[in-house]
Amino acid sequence: KILASKLPADVLRAHTRDAANYEKYVRAGRLAGGREDYSAAEHDYRHALEVETKLFGPDSAPVGDTLAELALQVSNQGRFDEADALFHRAAPIIERSANADLRARFSSYLALNEANQRHFEDALKFAKQATLLRRAAVKQAGENEMDVAAAEGELSHSLRIEAEMALRLNDVVVARAAAEEALWIVLQQPGLPLWWRPDTLSLMGEVN
Repeated sequence: KILASKLPADVLRAHTRDAANYEKYVRAGRLAGGREDYSAAEHDYRHALEVETKLFGPDSAPVGDTLAELALQVSNQGRFDEADALFHRAAPIIERSANADLRARFSSYLALNEANQRHFEDALKFAKQATLLRRAAVKQAGENEMDVAAAEGELSHSLRIEAEMALRLNDVVVARAAAEEALWIVLQQPGLPLWWRPDTLSLMGEVN
């Protein structure tokens, strides 16, 4: 399913084994990143990148997306020069993409990379860029409930990053506005993971 959204059906049939390996590595990378095992996530995304490069070419949007995923995992391990180089490779690919979700995610990852380096002003700038793109995605979702839920979930995540970065800069006004909107979304949108509620409430408490 992950790769099916990126490849034509005839290409998928021609590369069934590669597609299966790609999905395996991406799922493993996401799980490892979620449990903060950044080294394992890096390992999995590097393998996914090899498959994507073979299937799509080195300048394709999926490769740019995985480069960004890989860059964040490297940044999370404190190897900032290497992470910056990976983000630099991903940037022109993603900027050419018509996929607004991809560009928004890239901005969020740049924000987290800057936060890892304690460059909170730059982190807040990138977080706000991501929020603007996420707001546009919510508007484009129209009345489709599943699309709206997904778009609002991404918006709440972006707002949470924005609030955290503003808080690090002691900008309580911006932090409160972003955190309150994020909390409103997770309380009103039933399709989002339930654990997001206490997580966002904790952020709101920190702001208060």
